[in-house]
Amino acid sequence: MPCVYALVDSVEPKKYRYIGISKYDTPEKRFKAHLNASKTERDLRLPVYKWIKSIVDSGGSVAYVLLDYAPSWEKACDLEAFYIKKYREENFKLLNLTDGGEGGFGYTHSEETKEKIRSFWTKEKRDWQRKNTNSRDPHIHDEAAKERMQTIAKDVHKDRRERGVVWGKDMGPKEEVDEEVVALVLSYRESGIGYRSIAAKLDEAKIKPPRGEAWSHTTVKRIIDRRLDK
Repeated sequence: MPCVYALVDSVEPKKYRYIGISKYDTPEKRFKAHLNASKTERDLRLPVYKWIKSIVDSGGSVAYVLLDYAPSWEKACDLEAFYIKKYREENFKLLNLTDGGEGGFGYTHSEETKEKIRSFWTKEKRDWQRKNTNSRDPHIHDEAAKERMQTIAKDVHKDRRERGVVWGKDMGPKEEVDEEVVALVLSYRESGIGYRSIAAKLDEAKIKPPRGEAWSHTTVKRIIDRRLDK
């Protein structure tokens, strides 16, 4: 049974700082994931992880408070949004970046998607993939091929500069990504979902990516990086 929980400073257990949801009937696994994420440089830009690290570095500790149970994941998402709204209105200094209710650690592929994956990856295909991956020779290009590749790369970089795209940060003109999509991506990441799983979830929801036909983990990462670097 999913549950809704709050993170608190152990010395101030009544001052909720973050509201989250877990697909289990205890927040224990999600709590450990929060603690582990606060130790990685990549995630420290997220306010909740930065806060956890500051508490631990000062010799304190973070704890969780179980707020509510839900009969389903959808109901848990609704309850998360309810409690975030409730405690913000009561002037709790919550570290949630979004209004909640959209993302979650309990994400799984639909049965239809699972069946498609199972039907595609037959035993023959898996054996062929394993054999060819292990025996694949390194790619070797002649000088003419290298020159062509360099010319293409230069043209791509030139096009990026002309569009004002910053390498490693921007994924394209900022207006190409709706704020609702940005909020959804941040909600998923804040809930502990990885970049690849976020991309899969966006594809499954039929949300159009800013480039190409499908979302990639790098596109998701750039959206998060760009927002958190503001």
